[in-house]
Amino acid sequence: MDLRKKCLSVERVFEELDRLICAYKNKNKIDCLPECKGECCKKEDLYTTVLEFLPLAFFLHSEGISEKIFAESELNRDSTCVLYSEETGKCLFYRHRGLICRLFGFSSIKDKNNRLQMVTCRWIKSAYKDSVVLNPSNIIMLDYQRRLSLIDTTYGTKLTHVNKSIKTAIELVGMYLKYNRI
Repeated sequence: MDLRKKCLSVERVFEELDRLICAYKNKNKIDCLPECKGECCKKEDLYTTVLEFLPLAFFLHSEGISEKIFAESELNRDSTCVLYSEETGKCLFYRHRGLICRLFGFSSIKDKNNRLQMVTCRWIKSAYKDSVVLNPSNIIMLDYQRRLSLIDTTYGTKLTHVNKSIKTAIELVGMYLKYNRI
């Protein structure tokens, strides 16, 4: 499958996921809290796949800013995601964020007894304790990770630090646009 088609497939999965998360958030009156200021973007163990950042990479190339973000990912030596803005406490390219960025806070995993357990931050757990415990999301993290891995078994399965995934996606799309293959 062509790289653009893979990108479109990822975008379709993300659109569906965003609708489901929005419905869950509205039904349970739950959302991220401003006092958090993007705490999840600063986690050291923020691992993603290259595939989930193909839409971002195509966008960055189309806007002529891929080299800037690539350079920032090379210079960024801490664990903070290169897309995180310290000024706003938010993602610079929220529409093109990765899978974990979409799932974290509003999705679940199944425990050893097959019960749903929310995967969320301390802010949401504290502010929305009843919703998190009594109405866990039926959006299962692993299901969406599998769906992406089926789009591309190479770029959709190997987990690397978010900044490395973004950098590699920018390189891949750059080569694709230059040579129109891959």
